[in-house]
Amino acid sequence: MNNQYDHLVDALQALELQGPLLRFEIQTQGLVALDSGTCYQPKDLEIIEFHRFEGDTDPDDMAILYLLETRDGERGVIIDAYGTYSNAQLGKFIKQVPIRDLKA
Repeated sequence: MNNQYDHLVDALQALELQGPLLRFEIQTQGLVALDSGTCYQPKDLEIIEFHRFEGDTDPDDMAILYLLETRDGERGVIIDAYGTYSNAQLGKFIKQVPIRDLKA
């Protein structure tokens, strides 16, 4: 379920229609849910989907959206640029998060 949306805003709207989403932010201690302040480590999360958006007219629009599920069953999103403007700390963190096997 990757790259099925043309624009980042379309992906966010479609995912929100499936149920409430946590908003995450990378911080020194881990990935933090902004509403609750709960901090998650890579082992506490699973990547359910990711969607990459190309900047057709502006390279600054290149982004990747990750849909994550927490160990307690909540879903949330975090968005990162990719390429030159990517967040190195987030990239290192995300590489440690397992990707759900959608074939199973």
